[in-house]
Amino acid sequence: MLWARISGVCLRWDTPQDARAAVRSRGRIVLSNPDMLHKGILPHHTRWTRLFENLEFIIIDELHTYRGIFGSHVANVFRRLRRICRFYGSDPQFISTSATMRIAGACGAADRKPFEFIRESAPERPEKHVFFYNPPVVNRQLGIRRSYVHEAKNIAAAFLKRQISAIVFANSRLITEVLCAIFRKRWTGA
Repeated sequence: MLWARISGVCLRWDTPQDARAAVRSRGRIVLSNPDMLHKGILPHHTRWTRLFENLEFIIIDELHTYRGIFGSHVANVFRRLRRICRFYGSDPQFISTSATMRIAGACGAADRKPFEFIRESAPERPEKHVFFYNPPVVNRQLGIRRSYVHEAKNIAAAFLKRQISAIVFANSRLITEVLCAIFRKRWTGA
């Protein structure tokens, strides 16, 4: 299975030094951000030789967020990255995503190569439904509704029981973690 051969890691400022060494020696997919690339990886490129020699793709998610002064700085970081990759003998392809960017020419700044816009998705998509659910009122005088966390848990459980893929949004990270803990406990016993 392909996923069994992929070792991906998230590299941040709080990543311990021993974990960084493991990433340098064994990491095949490195998830990071432009700041970490600028300050933590590129200045120490001699320690990252294996990565730079073998780098095939640079994937930039949410490209439209890198604009203005910040965008020009990030573009310069990517230019430095490309120069270092060429120094080590690789020429990675930039792959960028943006659901809102309309002008393909705006993408070329980081790579200095023309970008190809792919607007359509190749696979057929199954029908999708979007539901908005407002929990029932339990006290009309006070306008109190049933707990949305409890309701979200019940609705998601019904989908999971029927093996229907679903995304549940919560209004805070804490509530998301609470829901995840509930589901984990219910389905794995952990």
